[in-house]
Amino acid sequence: DAVFSDQKVELNRPYYAAAVVRPTGAGDGKGEVTFYLKDISNDDEPMAVANVALGVTGGFANTLSLTIGGRSAKAQGGFDGQIDDVRLSEGTLTVGELLVNAESVSSRTLGFWRFDSDPGVLRDSSRHGLDVRPSAPSVRIEPRRAALADFCHVLLNSSEFLYVE
Repeated sequence: DAVFSDQKVELNRPYYAAAVVRPTGAGDGKGEVTFYLKDISNDDEPMAVANVALGVTGGFANTLSLTIGGRSAKAQGGFDGQIDDVRLSEGTLTVGELLVNAESVSSRTLGFWRFDSDPGVLRDSSRHGLDVRPSAPSVRIEPRRAALADFCHVLLNSSEFLYVE
């Protein structure tokens, strides 16, 4: 089930984003997702919080692997940008336990990927050892065509190209 927060992000700004999923609520059986978003380039900016009702509350089953920056088995719709510090935790976290406030591994951490040289760019920092395995590119381009595309990008991004007649 796709769940959207309607929070707005601007291009070329770093953001902290988190989602806390509660599959079922207290008493009513309805779940919700709480989205947190903070512009980390501006310390004075408060964290935006949005609560969205969750349509699916049971019968979870999944055979696909966890994918960071995209959707499993989908070639299109991938994230285009940089991702840093991803932590997956068991249970519902409080605001104080979110990664922006607590940058460590806890007993509830299922996976923590820092994408840094220590402990390794694709290594899991949690005790579970769930290292990231990059997927193969979904589209194969012959080397000559890829080289031509790279050359065209260089020409189009060159200021001299604009003034040559």
